[in-house]
Amino acid sequence: MNKILSLIASLEVDKKKYIKTHIMCFFPAIVFAVTSVFYPRFIGLIIDEGITKNDIKATYVYSALMVAVGLTTVLFEYISSVLYDKFYLEMTHEIKSKLYIKFMDAENRFYTSVKTGDMYTCLNRDVSSLVMLMTKDLPNIATNLVIFAGASIFIIYYYRFAGVLIICCGAIFVFFQRRLGNNIQNASDNVRIAVGSEASYSMETLSNLETIQMLGYIDTMHKKFTGYSKKAQEECLKHDEMLYKSFSLSFLFNMLIMVSVLLIGAFQVKNSYVDVGVLFSVVLYSEKVISPMKALARLYVDVKDVIPIIDKVHNLISLATTREEATIGLENGISNIEYRNVQFSYNNLSKRVYNDLNLKIEKGDIIGIVGGNGSGKTTLIKLLFKLLSANTGEIVLNDFFNIKNVKSRAIHEYISYMPQEAFIESGEIRDIVNPLGRNINDQEIIDLFEKLNLNFKVFDCSLNYDIAENANNISGGEKQKLALARLILERKEWVILDEPTSAMDFESEMRVCDFLKKYLIGKTALIITHRTALLELCNKKINLG
Repeated sequence: MNKILSLIASLEVDKKKYIKTHIMCFFPAIVFAVTSVFYPRFIGLIIDEGITKNDIKATYVYSALMVAVGLTTVLFEYISSVLYDKFYLEMTHEIKSKLYIKFMDAENRFYTSVKTGDMYTCLNRDVSSLVMLMTKDLPNIATNLVIFAGASIFIIYYYRFAGVLIICCGAIFVFFQRRLGNNIQNASDNVRIAVGSEASYSMETLSNLETIQMLGYIDTMHKKFTGYSKKAQEECLKHDEMLYKSFSLSFLFNMLIMVSVLLIGAFQVKNSYVDVGVLFSVVLYSEKVISPMKALARLYVDVKDVIPIIDKVHNLISLATTREEATIGLENGISNIEYRNVQFSYNNLSKRVYNDLNLKIEKGDIIGIVGGNGSGKTTLIKLLFKLLSANTGEIVLNDFFNIKNVKSRAIHEYISYMPQEAFIESGEIRDIVNPLGRNINDQEIIDLFEKLNLNFKVFDCSLNYDIAENANNISGGEKQKLALARLILERKEWVILDEPTSAMDFESEMRVCDFLKKYLIGKTALIITHRTALLELCNKKINLG
């Protein structure tokens, strides 16, 4: 329970609301548990007090009470199920949403240390299991304990020997179940690792399917994937075998208890130690004891299954440190950006990307940035967007604000960025080029396509045209033009272009450069490029080596 509460705190879930919702849902669950304990006793009363004594009135009265208690049980079970299902779905949505934003807003080191498959598995599989424990499983444990306790009290009161027998068998059952549970927890951890590795590899390869086909690596990748898949299958089989042992153990104890109760009961009825109705009730109550025992055993296994998930999610949350605890906004925009004595290296301090980098970008500058591979062209942008942090030195905005204290969203409010690998999400063209939902009419978008030499016929002359996942139904040049159109429609004062024409043909590049020459008037821009046509647009050039 402490782990769950700690996780709730880590995810910034409202603890008071969580507990309050549990209490509201738990009340009908307890009513269901209590009424279900009393329900079987009415059958014994009908037999012993009504049928055996030929008392019609008693038969009717106890039958009416049994119906009333039965209906109450059904009603409150329904209410409890609906409330907890709603609780489960709302909590799943909330936790998925909070985890997603944590992953999206994490520091760069998070993405270098965590597999994409682990994040995907966490969001699409682990959260469901985790929330099931946090919402439905906890009250199930409580209600089954109430039913188990109530039925046990009845059996011990009316049929002491059978009660002692059942409790002893239950203790033995719990002992073996606990040993199995520890093994299941370890197996569950292994399953999670194997399935995560399989998911990571499949996502990595399927996202680059066309490139792999062109490289001729299909058979090689298939062989590796088969290895990951086989490992996941083996671990799942080991885990499932332990589950089946647990279920078989439950059935075995169920059978032994029922047979023992019936044999002992038959002897005691024959010798008039108990009435038939009492025996009938005891048999039903024996089932009422056994069913919660089996349910609690399954829940125990579920908890053991979820413990590795809780630990894994905790680990992901601790690694997914948000980029900032900054509080400063930029209400008056950005007038300049200055890199002051910035030193930076990736892990290995002996190989610095920057050694005392000093660079000031004034409003209105159009700066071309060139340099070889590894010279730090894209790193310059990552430092600005706070995906990376300088080892020493500082980045200052407006001659005053250290970038560490400035909100990332405040920076993005004034700077548009087009990466070299253009990201185009799936969906309709209209939404892709206008993701922020600005008030832009369709004709303005179509006119912009014409200026960028983007053939509208490719999209069937419709802004409702659907771009496939990973933009697999358009070319690399078309992806870049869409990304550039998206940047332009953001209408921000500062623009960063990272090799914006690298996938375009010569004619398209010239058309785009002609457009940018007019577009960049009055704006501030950083253009990372080796293309002469783009460098000619710049009033300053910086060679990073």
